[in-house]
Amino acid sequence: LFDTLVLLTSNPGRVVYHGPMCDAQLYFWSQGFGLPASGNPADALLDLVTPGSSVDVTDALVAAFQHRQALVVQEAAAAAAAVAGPTVVELVAGMKGREVRGLRLSKRAAPWHIQVRAVLGRNVRTTFRNPLAGALTIFLPCIMGTLLGSVFQGIGGKIFTQQTSVFFILVTGSCFQSMGFMSELIQERAYMKYETSEALYDESVM
Repeated sequence: LFDTLVLLTSNPGRVVYHGPMCDAQLYFWSQGFGLPASGNPADALLDLVTPGSSVDVTDALVAAFQHRQALVVQEAAAAAAAVAGPTVVELVAGMKGREVRGLRLSKRAAPWHIQVRAVLGRNVRTTFRNPLAGALTIFLPCIMGTLLGSVFQGIGGKIFTQQTSVFFILVTGSCFQSMGFMSELIQERAYMKYETSEALYDESVM
């Protein structure tokens, strides 16, 4: 599964091996620390680099790494850092198949309607994962609308001063109905701040 292994000691973390996963056993054999033929070699490696264990050899492995591998790893890292890769603009232009010169980049890659669709779809899925929350979201407004409609049935044929009470109750009910979602909004606020700071979507989408 993994082709490269970086093995560190515990408390404090110091590198004892950096290289191909398939060569790890051979490297430890060359340092005089053989691994058991049976059992999980990963457990044996962790025992060797855990301070305080019965087979702790962390100091010897750290010294061997500094002598044999540290310089090679540092040179490889410096060579990789010296190679300039494509910029963000070049990557976006390559994905869109366009030239960098004529490309206009916005702060957020996705259009506004895609942001709305993604965030709204996630909110819907999150709401309906909780059956009680989904039922309250759908049926509670229906019940309130039915009750208000039965109370003020025929209000359209009355004078304007009597109709104003309907508007007042509708506006007040709409305002207080959103209070039931305040606890969820407070919980979602933490990761929404991270997502908007990463420019995944605009604050207006919420």
